[in-house]
Amino acid sequence: MKLQSIYSITSLLLLAGLITMSSCNKKTEYAVSKVIPEKAEQDSLLLRIITVIEEHIPDTVAKEDRFHPEHQEFFKTRLDRYKFVYLYKNEQGEYLYYVTKPAYGVPELSVGLAGKFKLDEKNHLVDFEESYRLYRMPPEVLDKKSWEVYQAFVKGEDLQPFHRSLDTDPYIEFPNDHVAYDKKKLDWYFIKRY
Repeated sequence: MKLQSIYSITSLLLLAGLITMSSCNKKTEYAVSKVIPEKAEQDSLLLRIITVIEEHIPDTVAKEDRFHPEHQEFFKTRLDRYKFVYLYKNEQGEYLYYVTKPAYGVPELSVGLAGKFKLDEKNHLVDFEESYRLYRMPPEVLDKKSWEVYQAFVKGEDLQPFHRSLDTDPYIEFPNDHVAYDKKKLDWYFIKRY
């Protein structure tokens, strides 16, 4: 009887280990280095993404002027706040990214931001869209939840199941019934007030 229990426990532990390894392998599949091996190129792409998604820019920088060379120094100062977590290039030539950063005003929490874009012949971002933002949460919780959402995002699945109430189990903060993304202005806007 004891031997059977030991075998059962050992089997469960091996199964849990295999599931964990499988999950890690899938995460590795979406590692930024799989798409862009060179660290300098990764940082360059991340800088371009940050230039679009960073919401706390100086009042002296108009959103439409963000990419002007004289403003790039500011965005370079933001690079160390962001972590480039996942990147995937699909068959349509779209890059699907996911990055994290500390939540403003609550540095012990993090937020996740994901979207897609294409690169033109000069490696400029085109057809950029910030597809979703995750609620701020502790980094270890964000890591687990973001992985679930990103897998569905890459597969082109409906993300509606991840739009959960803030009071129960928050995942995607927006888009929602009140906030949507404008691809022309490269910014979020209110559909209706809360």
